[in-house]
Amino acid sequence: MITLSKKEKRLILSAFQCEKETLSKEELSIEDNSTVKLIENEIKVHQSFFSIGQLELIINYLDLVSEKDGCINREVLNLQNKISAYLQTV
Repeated sequence: MITLSKKEKRLILSAFQCEKETLSKEELSIEDNSTVKLIENEIKVHQSFFSIGQLELIINYLDLVSEKDGCINREVLNLQNKISAYLQTV
């Protein structure tokens, strides 16, 4: 199990929120019923348990945030590296 700090969880939630702002209403309704919604709910729990697929999706969303900002955010990069390192151990 990977342990995420409150700051890391907020970073993931902000990545999801950033992506939601770019979706159409139709895409957003589909998105709300997807894995993203499950991850958002799991993040709100004290001990979060994520599947490999969910962790890979989190990495993808963090990539989107980096691309939108036009620069690499050190916190985003550190979180991506942490999740990637964890995925290599499972």
